[in-house]
Amino acid sequence: MPAAFAPTPVKPFSPQAPPATVRPENKGDTTVEIIYFTLVAIGLYAFTAWVLDRVERARGRRFKNRNIIFFVIILVLALLSFELMGRLGPMSN
Repeated sequence: MPAAFAPTPVKPFSPQAPPATVRPENKGDTTVEIIYFTLVAIGLYAFTAWVLDRVERARGRRFKNRNIIFFVIILVLALLSFELMGRLGPMSN
């Protein structure tokens, strides 16, 4: 077999992922951060439902693809608010 077509050695697959590193000084911050993100997500869900309902009432009828519109609204709000929380939160460095 010519050298150009020689198989290249493959590294064996390692099923173990490297351990996640949690700095001891930030261990309590992650729990608080999870609670903050969960509370914000619940608030975003309620706010999105309220906004969509208001828009539909002003329009006079329901949207045909209401689920898609709901998803787009909550996606944009979640990305913005979670980015803001990440920048201003206790874990920001």
